[in-house]
Order: sequence, then C-alpha cells, then structure tokens
Amino acid sequence: MIKTPSAPTQLLLAVVLKRIEDLRRGCRTRLERPAEVHDLRVAIRRLQVALSILRDPVGESRGKTIDAELRWLLRKLALVREWDVLRAEFAKVVGKRTSVANRLAQDGASHRRKQAARKARHALRSVYVIRLGEQLARTENRLKKRADRVDAAQVLSALHRHLDKVHRQASSVAPDDTRALHRLRLDVKTLRYASELVLDLYPPSDTAAFYATLRRAQECLGSAQDAAVERSLIDRLPRSARLPARALMGSVDCAKTADKTYPVATCLSELQALGAFWLAQSRLGICGTGPQVPASQLSVTVATSPAAVTAPRGPRDVNPPRRSSGQLAAAKAEQATHPRLHAQVQNVLATRIEDSVTVQIAIQARQSRVASIAACVQRQSPTSNT
Repeated sequence: MIKTPSAPTQLLLAVVLKRIEDLRRGCRTRLERPAEVHDLRVAIRRLQVALSILRDPVGESRGKTIDAELRWLLRKLALVREWDVLRAEFAKVVGKRTSVANRLAQDGASHRRKQAARKARHALRSVYVIRLGEQLARTENRLKKRADRVDAAQVLSALHRHLDKVHRQASSVAPDDTRALHRLRLDVKTLRYASELVLDLYPPSDTAAFYATLRRAQECLGSAQDAAVERSLIDRLPRSARLPARALMGSVDCAKTADKTYPVATCLSELQALGAFWLAQSRLGICGTGPQVPASQLSVTVATSPAAVTAPRGPRDVNPPRRSSGQLAAAKAEQATHPRLHAQVQNVLATRIEDSVTVQIAIQARQSRVASIAACVQRQSPTSNT
C-alpha cells in the first residue's frame, strides 16, 4: 500500500524539485549577464543545502557524488562572479565621469571577465555537467518514489543546528576579523537557504523579520571579503590597467568606509538576538501553537542531572581552546546559572510549546555546548592541574 505524503511533505518536496529545475535552467545560460552567473551560483548552493538535509530519501552515496560535482561547478563560476563584483564597484565610483584611466581599468576588468566566462561555459558543456544532469534526474525520480520519507522534522532539526552555530559564532567573532566574518557569512547563507525550505509552511508575519535579518547580515558580512578579493584581482589585470585600477580601488575603499548605514557590530548583535520562527505557529504537525519562544531562552535548557549531559562529540569539543581569565569567569558564571534558569525555561516551554519533540530538539542542540564549557572549566581549574 502506497502511503500518501502529508501536505507539508508535498510542499517541501515541491521546493526541492524546483531547486533542481532552477539548476537545470541555469546550466543552459551563456553567462553573459552578471545576473545569470549569480542566479546559477545561488541555485547550486540552495540545492547543496537541500540535499545535505534530506540525505535519507536521496541516499548517502548519491548525495556525496552530487555535492562533489556541485562544488566543482562552483569553483568554475567563482572567478566570473568575482570579476562581475569588481566591475560593479568600478561602475559605482566612476559614474558618468569617464576618463582614459578609468576606461583602461574598466576595459581590463571586462576583458578578464570574458575570458573567465568562456572557461565557465566550456565547463557547463563538459561531460561532468552531463553526468550531473543524469544524477539529478535519478535523484528527482527517487524523491518522487520516496515522498513519504521526505520528513519536515529533518529540516527543523537542521535549522536548530545552523541557528545555534550562527549564535555561537556571532557572539565570539571580532568585528575586524575578516576570515571569521567570512565563515560566519557562509553559515548565515546556509541558515537562510535551509529556512527557505519551510518558509511556505508558516505565515509571512512569522518569517519576515527572520529572513530580512539574514539577508542584511549576508550583505554586510560579505563586504570585507569582497574587498580582499577585489584587491587580489587587480594583479590579474593587464599591466596597462593595473595602476588606474588601484586608484579606483582607493575610491571604492573610501566609499565603503563612509557608508555606515549598517555596521558590522549592529549585524552581529542582530544575529545574536535572532529567534527561531519555526517555534511559533506551525502547520508541520510537530510544533506546538502559541507565541514564539526566543532562541536565547532555549539556549540554556539543560538537564540538572549529570547523566543527562552527553559526552563531548568531535575533536572541537574534546580539545576546547584555552581561554583567558575573563572568558573563564564568564563560563563559570554561565554554568552556575544553569540550574536556576532551567526551571524558568521549563515553565515557559510547558506553557508555550505543546509538543515534546521540539523541546527535545532544542535541548539536544545545546548539550554539546554545555559539555564543552564543562570540559573547559575542568581543564582550567586549579584542582585539575594538581
């Protein structure tokens, strides 16, 4: 007897199949316009996130094979996108003020962009993309046959993990650390694309603020990385265009420095306060109804008994980084407040969340962090050294 999938499962399956079709449509373009390159890269990343979450119906080996092909295709498109960003920055600074030097810089960037686009088009016509199309066709048929195994609870569990990772990185990253901001931007992008899988299952009033915050954060965090990439591209320009391009880059840096409409500090504070919209009203059948419980309250849900705390998992938790005296004192204070906050959070969860599955997901998502803090405190305490 064939099991009929539920309405949320059908909506989730439709979103995944649409992402596969978007990738097919993007691979048929000629990459002549910057929007075509951007849309194709977004389609690849969205499909990567969807397949990484739905590993059960897709299959472990098939998912890894498709992910490897998509990563290869992203590398082929990366240089084209970088030249498009550089040309757009030059156009903003130059405007209507045309000169010989500015024209040399813009023409040099356009020439290099054409060369990169030619190589990317060759990659889109290669046997690797043909093999990728065959894998996607098999995956599409497999998802249709296993529609009953496309579980929306897997998406919610992944959203909890990604949101927890964004919270931890946003609270520890420095506003001037370019590499850390770039890693945070990638995590924000993953969280955004994962949330798009279930946006249609919730009212727009519950998801608008969450999605808008992720979009602003992604644009803000990408500016520092784009500036570093743009400087490296200048050395790839023709020799006659390098000097004018460096002069234009100085104007670009001045314009970015003067733009303080959305500073990085504000972006990080908004990410730390970002709540989980899927804990509000839901049609998934696994979440309770009622007002939303902020993720900051769920972050301290931990059992008081030592047996409930799981052992550290992974090398990052087994070998925690050494902390300063101030960080160690903050960790001890946070650990000491857990028993008191646990009772408060349990009362909130008992009144606002009806289903115990969501509570269990939230508790499991934070157990690894609590175990890491406990291990760090034990390593740094004087008694452990003796």
